[in-house]
Amino acid sequence: MKYRRLLAALTVATFLVPSRAEADPSDADRVAARALAADAHHAVDAKDYATAAERFARADALVHAPTLMLGLARARVELGQLVAARDVYAQILQEDLPATSPKSFFEAVELARTELAALAPRMAWVTLTVSGTANAKVVLDGIALPSDAIGVRRAVDPGKHVVTATGAEGGRAEATVTVGEGKTEAVTLELKLPAPEPAVVPLAVPAPAAKPEVTPVAPLTSPPPVALVTPAPEPKTSARKTVAVASLSVGAAGLVLGGVMGGLVLNLHGTLAEGCPKGRCPASLVPKLDSYNTFGLVSTVGFLAGGALAGVGVVLLATAAKNDEARVGLTVSPTSGGGMLGAVGRF
Repeated sequence: MKYRRLLAALTVATFLVPSRAEADPSDADRVAARALAADAHHAVDAKDYATAAERFARADALVHAPTLMLGLARARVELGQLVAARDVYAQILQEDLPATSPKSFFEAVELARTELAALAPRMAWVTLTVSGTANAKVVLDGIALPSDAIGVRRAVDPGKHVVTATGAEGGRAEATVTVGEGKTEAVTLELKLPAPEPAVVPLAVPAPAAKPEVTPVAPLTSPPPVALVTPAPEPKTSARKTVAVASLSVGAAGLVLGGVMGGLVLNLHGTLAEGCPKGRCPASLVPKLDSYNTFGLVSTVGFLAGGALAGVGVVLLATAAKNDEARVGLTVSPTSGGGMLGAVGRF
């Protein structure tokens, strides 16, 4: 109570003396400031320190006086805003008071000196550091801090505080710290770079292997019967049949392989067309792309080699058959009809 009465007396004295010439307020400003100071004291009595701080600040803006600033500093202390209160006390101590200033001004300066000394051990401090990057944006309670404030003690109000750090190369870290009166806390934020995006392999999707073209065979007309005279047996006829059968077998296997590989190519083509928009595939589809190219090559080789070997086998088999007919004295007449080719022979 004594504290409040003293502050009120000092504040009232502010308006009983002329103001300094360099800051000469109007009579209306002085009346308004007096009313604001009275409201501030009523708010202090009601322990409404937020209103008291706001009224003292506005009154001092109209008529500057150390007594009004002293009331503002004390209201800040009651609100737990020790950093702001310390700054106001420091401003009071920096006042260059003329010798003609009222006694209440000098008393306010001395009270500020005493109260600032009592406030010093109550101050809370925090040291913020960032690891993982040299260039980080640090924000404490929504306020960005200069780079020179990182790694050194910083005064904060007692209580809970939220600090975040964002790296220039990416990555973000956040921490919450609670600092008590007269305590110092250290917070280290570790920034981790985000994982790199998966590499995208450009894909040139080849067209599916074309099926081998089949040349239509013109229907054969039956030539006149030819009398064949049995020549001397050829020693290579049985070997020719063996080669013919082998060629047909390998050729058929090649055609089957080409067909199977062609089916696999068509299935992979659908998958790659959906997963590789605009011909660019993610790394996860590269194995399927390699399989697609390999199957396409095998399919094409199978069709070409199988067709060639099958053709050779047919020619050799036909030649071997003619030789056999010549040995037994057959008369052979080629025939066709009903979409089929054939021959009619007579002994």
